[in-house]
Amino acid sequence: MIGVRHDAPIVLRGAWPDRRDALLLGGLMAALALIVLYVGLRSPGPVIFAADQIPANVILHTVLEPERDGAIPFRWTKPHALIGVPVGGPARYQLALRLSAGTDAPGRTVRVTINGRDLGVVALGAAWRDYLFTYDFTPGAWASAPQGALSIVLDAEPTIPPGEERTVGVRVATVGATPLFAARPLLRPNWALLALPALGLLALVYAALRLGGVRRGLLGLGLGFVLLGCALLAALARGDALALAYQPVAQVAPFAILLAAIAAAPWAARSAR
Repeated sequence: MIGVRHDAPIVLRGAWPDRRDALLLGGLMAALALIVLYVGLRSPGPVIFAADQIPANVILHTVLEPERDGAIPFRWTKPHALIGVPVGGPARYQLALRLSAGTDAPGRTVRVTINGRDLGVVALGAAWRDYLFTYDFTPGAWASAPQGALSIVLDAEPTIPPGEERTVGVRVATVGATPLFAARPLLRPNWALLALPALGLLALVYAALRLGGVRRGLLGLGLGFVLLGCALLAALARGDALALAYQPVAQVAPFAILLAAIAAAPWAARSAR
């Protein structure tokens, strides 16, 4: 008689899941939720600086050395220039640029683009003036932007100042980025964007390792150390922890592949035996 082989299901010592698994996983998820909440409630502050006091983390590309117009310090840009302003988190930002065309060439224009979004063209005058723009820095865009920066591109009509040979664009005196609405997780869906991927990943890792035969106590100890590391990161480098927490939103496809790989791991390991 030819026997029919039936693959045995994956069996753990004790019922799976049982009450102790539920309590342990619930405790781990509650700890992770508190860490994510602490990180997510971080409100970004304003970033404002003058042309002669550029913060070390600000990115300047084709922006020239500081000069003075009376008491006002400024920098000429090249006709195409970039100013990268790192900010502390996703929010709706009001961008304030104090610009001037210079006394020799009023009436020129400059196009302002932030992170690839065209915010329009403004006319420049000889006098200094504050130009205001609004930009919504979404969680996914902030997490994927280098240094979480607002990349401000200025495309100005070129000019050659009197007595000089260099071709320049626009004069910049101050740059400011002020959050108008900080994305708070309890008031907006950003809490779900932060918490649900992290909690789902934790639950999936727990289930996969338990199905793989890892003992409950050892698993709880290992994941507890991981959460301790997350708590230390949140306490010592809150901005880095916030960027890490938003990575599933910024990198949707890689995160989905990671979840699928973790879910398939116990069955792949069983098939390899």
